[in-house]
Amino acid sequence: MPETAVHPVTFVFRAAVRFARFAARLVSAFYWAMMARATRRALDELHDDALRDVGLTRGDILFVVDALVSGQGHITRNELDHLCAAGRREMRFV
Repeated sequence: MPETAVHPVTFVFRAAVRFARFAARLVSAFYWAMMARATRRALDELHDDALRDVGLTRGDILFVVDALVSGQGHITRNELDHLCAAGRREMRFV
């Protein structure tokens, strides 16, 4: 029966890979936190008229920042886009 040997180089290599992944996630989280802060500041500095021109209110700023930073749109927005596209397809065939 073969004996199992644990190679220290493999252990160190795997630990280094895990640490590199952790560091990459940490850097990414820091980057997105800074992006959220800068976006929120930029939107906060706009006048209410400018916000209204882009279809936002002051209460929407946190939601918009969260959606942009997370890389996800709002679930209902995606559903509405899907329904509107379906309605346009049906109107073409009528």
